[in-house]
Amino acid sequence: MNEKDYILIAEGLADETQSTGSSDSLTESTESSGEGFHFPGSKDTILDALDIVWKGILAIFIVIAVIIAIVSVINLCVGKAAHAKKLRENPELAAKEAAEKEEKKRLKAEKKAHKNGGGNQGGSDEADRT
Repeated sequence: MNEKDYILIAEGLADETQSTGSSDSLTESTESSGEGFHFPGSKDTILDALDIVWKGILAIFIVIAVIIAIVSVINLCVGKAAHAKKLRENPELAAKEAAEKEEKKRLKAEKKAHKNGGGNQGGSDEADRT
């Protein structure tokens, strides 16, 4: 096999079992094209295929993101429901959590009042009293 046979096989115009021989028209068409190896198919069809591929990949990632969001919301709801059930079954734990929540709220309000109304930059209670 010679170079012309490989080109024709790559372009899909001949089988490996066929021998093209040395026809003058084949030599002229191969030499006149000025190209070495070229991919079978036109540039337009390849660009159309790539357009379809990127849209498909984008769609897959969007579907995966939606599935992740749905599973996260379901896990959040199940966790809250389990915590509420635990609080219903154990009133002491519920009272303890309510007290902790009130303490956090009180500390946050104090910090906010100290920041807005205190005015001292040192942040100590001694500076407020003097």
